[in-house]
Amino acid sequence: ILRSVWEDITDGAEGDPEVIANLFMHKYRKYIIRRPEFKIQKIKVEDFIKTCRVPTNSAPGLDGRYPKDLGLLSDKAMQLLVDMFNAIEDGADWPQNMLITRGVFLPKDEDDTQNPLKYRILKVASGMYRRYGTTRNKDIQEWINTWDNPAIYAGVPGKGAQDAWYATALHNELHILSKQD
Repeated sequence: ILRSVWEDITDGAEGDPEVIANLFMHKYRKYIIRRPEFKIQKIKVEDFIKTCRVPTNSAPGLDGRYPKDLGLLSDKAMQLLVDMFNAIEDGADWPQNMLITRGVFLPKDEDDTQNPLKYRILKVASGMYRRYGTTRNKDIQEWINTWDNPAIYAGVPGKGAQDAWYATALHNELHILSKQD
């Protein structure tokens, strides 16, 4: 049931992907920011160790291991993992067992659980992959900060839905006090 309902979404657009991408880029080019390529260095073992040794309460991967379990590895084992990640970024294949995720379905509306499109699909990857992603996310923080836009309350650290409604409430309160619509 899930596959048949979701396939219109997951199958994507039909046709030549290059033509579709070019049409998209042409249609939205005025909204697309153009900047020089952001360069990152190879992963440093110290950064990966720091990420792995921060205790978090995160779900285990399919192997049953929690991401925080990586913090128990020796520095030598951490170096081997970093070597693997750097090799992957240079073109090596991901290990097969890290290509599998678990899909968990979270209802968007507790009163409408019969509609498969009313669920969010949360993918749970291996703890090792998640720690890799966290390390890399820290490495590109400077680039992520360039996405910031005062009109958008998402996408960068320190901004979210609570900031949006709070700013809106303050804006509305100011107009009420100023007797403005």
